[in-house]
Amino acid sequence: MTPPDEPVKGPAPQTGELPAPVPANAPSWISILIGVWAVVVAAGLCVILTALFLRSRPVDLSEVMRNHMHEVESVLLSNHVPRDNIAVGTGEARSDESSEWVYLECRVVVPPELSLGGIERVVRKSMAQRDVTVLDETGLPLGTAVLTLEDGGREFARVTLTGRPDKKNLHEATRRIAEESGTLLAQVVQAPSTLTVSPPEARENDTTEWTFTAMEIQVVPPLSAETIETTLASIMLHKDTALSRITDPTQPLALAYSVAYGEVECVLVTVRQPEPEPAPSEDDMIPMPGAPTAEGADEESGSEALPLDSEHLNGDARKPAPPLHKRPTDGSMQMAIIVDDGGYGGSITEELLSLDPALTLSILPHAPHSTETARRAQELGFEVMLHMPMENSSEQNAYPGQLVTGMTPEEIQRLTSEALVDVPGAVGINNHTGSKFTSDASSMRTFLENIKPLNLFFVDSRTISTSTAYTVAQEMEIQSAARDLFLDHESDKAYIRERFQQLIELCKTQGSAIGICHFRRNSVAVLQEMLPRIKEEGITLVHVSELVE
Repeated sequence: MTPPDEPVKGPAPQTGELPAPVPANAPSWISILIGVWAVVVAAGLCVILTALFLRSRPVDLSEVMRNHMHEVESVLLSNHVPRDNIAVGTGEARSDESSEWVYLECRVVVPPELSLGGIERVVRKSMAQRDVTVLDETGLPLGTAVLTLEDGGREFARVTLTGRPDKKNLHEATRRIAEESGTLLAQVVQAPSTLTVSPPEARENDTTEWTFTAMEIQVVPPLSAETIETTLASIMLHKDTALSRITDPTQPLALAYSVAYGEVECVLVTVRQPEPEPAPSEDDMIPMPGAPTAEGADEESGSEALPLDSEHLNGDARKPAPPLHKRPTDGSMQMAIIVDDGGYGGSITEELLSLDPALTLSILPHAPHSTETARRAQELGFEVMLHMPMENSSEQNAYPGQLVTGMTPEEIQRLTSEALVDVPGAVGINNHTGSKFTSDASSMRTFLENIKPLNLFFVDSRTISTSTAYTVAQEMEIQSAARDLFLDHESDKAYIRERFQQLIELCKTQGSAIGICHFRRNSVAVLQEMLPRIKEEGITLVHVSELVE
């Protein structure tokens, strides 16, 4: 018998077998997944902590910055700058919150045979290819360029270039002016008169290079030197040029007209005139009515002898007309004083040019020293106007070159152009006499149509109450104004002082005022007295252009 406690041994059952039992301590799949996830999280945290650690440390960009500077040196050497002419400092350590780098000073002497501007351009181009920002430094002396280099907003180098400065190239512009002048002159210089144009000549100075062209005209009637001048003026007044007349006392039959572009003379037109006919005897001569005589045109007394054309409209400070000019809106007071009839030179002119340049000087054309006075006044800071002669109601007050009612537009344009050439630098115009011309709206419109393209302002001298000048100018949208008072209609000093005081009172009432006086001895003497008084009254003396509207 088999003991009851022992299992019966025999073959394993063929069907319905049960799997082997799982040990009690075997891990489940869930546990394995949790373990893997924990490992991944831990690794991620390590990566993040490592990145944060690395980010907290400044990035060393010194090598990058030095490589940029090596590129600058390489470009300089490849463009024939000797190595001895390039000096790079040892460098200065710099840093910010995220980076540290080296700051370098580089000094380069550009050889005379190389262009400073050309070297500067190749450095800029090479840095642009490396995404380096190049900043300029202004206010440097001629022949010096300073380039500040930045990478990512970090300034890492300062390159100082010194050498021969590039000259301003005006060849194209000056050649074009010469060609247009020659074409224009060829249209008016017809046989038997002749026009000779010399081959263009290259010129240069310390700062500029340009082309100079000389022309010579042999004048044979009916062509005249005046026609040549008007022809040149008609084109030059509309360009960035200045036209001036040159006379030589040793060659009375030759005139020259110089055309300047900027600071350089690019065209010189010499006009040779025919021998004059014998002068008539004194018995045959008929003087121009009212024109300054030889005695009246004397340097000391020329302007004193000129008649005034304002007996019937001298202005009244006690019953002033509404001001025809701009008035300040900020409570300040401004006064403009125009001094008429300049151009005769002498001690009166010298005294005026020694006064406050806030005065406005109005120069007559065709006077002995018109051009000289205009140029000197402009250099001293005065505002210069053309005092344009215009027809008045009295035939006794005529002046050479004056505009007359009934003239054709071409005649008005010619006389205006000639007058502007005689008074270089004029920025505005007011009328000399003109009681008849300014009362004719049609004539005024024709005149103003000529000056509108020139951007000149106009001030109505108001020599007669029926003047249309200011009204027509305003209708044509030309900057304009009209004077308030004549200050020296009588030559007595006490009278002039009284008129100045009336102008001061007007200025206090209106906020602004425009007065007109003349190149006369007593007027200048009172001006010297009253200019400090104007300032004491809290009034600012301004150029008349400040009061046009």
